[in-house]
Amino acid sequence: MKITFLILISTLILFSSKAQIVTASASDLEELTKRKLIVIAEDYSHDIDKLTKKIEKANSEKKKQKHKNQLEKYESFVSSINTTLKKVIEDEWKLNESIEFMTYAEASKVIKGSKSQYSILQFDWYQQRDFKTKEFTHELPTFFYFGADGTMKYKSYSFYIPSIDNIWNDFTYEELLVSIKLMQLNIKESINNDLKKYRFGKFTDKKHKYNCSKLNNYTLYIDNSLVPKRNDYSVIKQKYDYKLAFKETKELNEIILNPTEGNALLILVPFKGGVNPAYTDPFTTKIRPDHLYYQLVIDLNTYEPLAKTYGVFLGERKRISSSTIKRLNNCKMK
Repeated sequence: MKITFLILISTLILFSSKAQIVTASASDLEELTKRKLIVIAEDYSHDIDKLTKKIEKANSEKKKQKHKNQLEKYESFVSSINTTLKKVIEDEWKLNESIEFMTYAEASKVIKGSKSQYSILQFDWYQQRDFKTKEFTHELPTFFYFGADGTMKYKSYSFYIPSIDNIWNDFTYEELLVSIKLMQLNIKESINNDLKKYRFGKFTDKKHKYNCSKLNNYTLYIDNSLVPKRNDYSVIKQKYDYKLAFKETKELNEIILNPTEGNALLILVPFKGGVNPAYTDPFTTKIRPDHLYYQLVIDLNTYEPLAKTYGVFLGERKRISSSTIKRLNNCKMK
């Protein structure tokens, strides 16, 4: 695989909608895999420029320090996501043979000045309309995969990035690894079975029906942070019919990187914006209170989805509860 690293930067927001967007057919996706891939990520340069100006204009040392702290957080986030994403793509992206990492400006020049066709893989924030106000308020970290030329621009696939633990927007190597693995499985199945507009939700629904009965063959690993109350651990273990293990995030990451046969992992997958119209800070590390998630169990060796449960409205409510476990035992999504 040929890989040229430039810089991962983008300010492009592609879509605004209520749900995951997949407009590509199987043949569209197959075409995208045959092209050279340009990878683009987020830089938040506009926000960084605004904070820099606020620092310059601050009329007190307290305000200046506040904006400096925010700027440091923004710059740290950009550096982290760019470095981590580059490493994950180099290690795990298998759909395209030739890959380049570019700034959005560099990619625009290459595409505009060349007759060659490209595919784009982009990390960005997917905006959703609030159900009541219709304002664009909900933002989900998302991977977009689409064609750069006019004929393929709207033949696209999007994937909402899941979370392993109760810390949002840290985008660790392990979380992005899980995302890239699952995303590629979904795309491959669409191509192999000639499925049009095959969203990740449909993909996991199908896998749940085939694989949920196999949970007895696995040890299910869950991050400790997804169970807020300590006394819930024993209750949940008693309710689950099969093997269950709670781990700290560091231990869990080691299992993800070095899985053995029969290892399964529970993750949180965002699927829809909630009803809270308040803007959510994209740099918060708190789990988002204004989005709906479902819990997905995956095989850590093959990344095959095994089971899912719907209907989790987060915030300060329980992430994993005895009702979640009951649904897994009974292979019920809802």
